[in-house]
Parts: sequence; C-alpha cells; structure tokens
Amino acid sequence: MFLLDEGNSFKLVIFPQLEDMVLATWENLLQLVCIQFPEIKPELLQAQMEELKKLSFDEIQAMAAFNFEEVKRFGRHHPQYFTAEKLSTSPGN
Repeated sequence: MFLLDEGNSFKLVIFPQLEDMVLATWENLLQLVCIQFPEIKPELLQAQMEELKKLSFDEIQAMAAFNFEEVKRFGRHHPQYFTAEKLSTSPGN
C-alpha cells in the first residue's frame, strides 16, 4: 500500500538558494529558520525544539487550542495565523 492511499499528504518546502546550503533535518531546522527569518531570536525556538522532535503532528495538534487545517484554510484572515513578526514579539510561552 502506498502512503498516499493511507491518507498521507506531502509538501515540499523550498528555501532560497544560500551560499552554504544546509540539509533540512531536525538538527539543522533552527539554523534554517533563523537564516530565513533573522528577526526571530533563536532562543524563542530553541526552548521548544527538543519537545517538538519527540512529538508526532497529531500529538502537537491535540495540544493546540485550534485546528491547524482551519487556520491553513483561512490563512492570514484567521486569528490564530502565526507570522514571523508575531513570533518575534512573542514572550515565548
């Protein structure tokens, strides 16, 4: 059986070409995000990285007070839509 037949979906994320390309792994994720969004302080994300690595998407969704798919569907018009600007001013809670 194919993963698509099981209801899985996949997305490709493409970052702009950098002089020193970095492999997109959990270990490099923080570095990649900070290169792409320099306004975000690494410590805002670092505190959560180890926990994120341990959880499945479904577990993360279950912890949220909103539905990720709904936010995705409404985009910037949804009150829970999160931007780099919002994250940069977040207290990190």
